[in-house]
Amino acid sequence: GLIGESEKTIKDTYFLSQKVSELCEAKKEKKFSLILPLPGAPIWSKMMQVPELQAKYGQEYRFDIEELRKDYLSHFCNL
Repeated sequence: GLIGESEKTIKDTYFLSQKVSELCEAKKEKKFSLILPLPGAPIWSKMMQVPELQAKYGQEYRFDIEELRKDYLSHFCNL
């Protein structure tokens, strides 16, 4: 999920990938990656502008990856 992503845009992306696969005669297997906002990435800077997330993650780089993703999705995506 990128900033502003919704369930509809995710479904649209999935269906587009199916069409591209068919046109390219590609395998039916599709792979998607979840965004991982890590320190130094532009998305991390956006997260640090949210006071709650700054307080939670801004002081040290030890955190739970899944919790970090959930916080990102809940603050920046419409999922």
